[in-house]
Amino acid sequence: MRAHGELQGYLWLIDSPPLTDSDITTAAGTASAIAELLHQQSQSTATALDRETQLVSALLAPPHEGTPPAELLGDEPLLRFTEPASVLTIKLAPIDAAGEPLDARAMRGAAQEVAYARPVGRSLLGHGEDTIHLIVGAEVHADRLRPFRHALAQAARRRGWTLHGTGTGGAASNLDELRRSGMQSGYAATVAHARNVEQLSWNELGADLVFYGLLRRTT
Repeated sequence: MRAHGELQGYLWLIDSPPLTDSDITTAAGTASAIAELLHQQSQSTATALDRETQLVSALLAPPHEGTPPAELLGDEPLLRFTEPASVLTIKLAPIDAAGEPLDARAMRGAAQEVAYARPVGRSLLGHGEDTIHLIVGAEVHADRLRPFRHALAQAARRRGWTLHGTGTGGAASNLDELRRSGMQSGYAATVAHARNVEQLSWNELGADLVFYGLLRRTT
């Protein structure tokens, strides 16, 4: 089933008893209608995800860019901070030169593909040119994030990429702390890759926190 030049899925027909020409014509019309509905749903999901990505980018931007405007923040429940939130960062890298280029367009497609795998509850999904960010409640355990990471690993593999480290930042109770959690999660992801472990949280870094402090003073 294709719509607007894009493959949307497959419609399987059982030919027992054998299909008549009328059956095939009806099936083709049904497939076309389903493909159009799937395309519209995909476009709606992509538009909503674009808004999320814009918000996440603003929330995790460097401090000199200031606080995101109120119209962008909206009335997002996570940002009321009735419960602490934290940031998960997953870094990606190409396996070799034959893969799909790592850029914002490709990352948008990957993020859209794995949005379904987010843990149950409120979350905000965003991406950079080679990173995926997921803002969740700080009480969300690493085990509940594993399906999301697995889905992203599969999406990355299909594009010729690989996961290059996963990290979570500290708990945040306001926007400044959330930005800090984003920075912490990025560093934790770098350390996780260096240690060759699946995922690290900020409070698991140990001695590597010293190097984070040195890095912060030199940037």
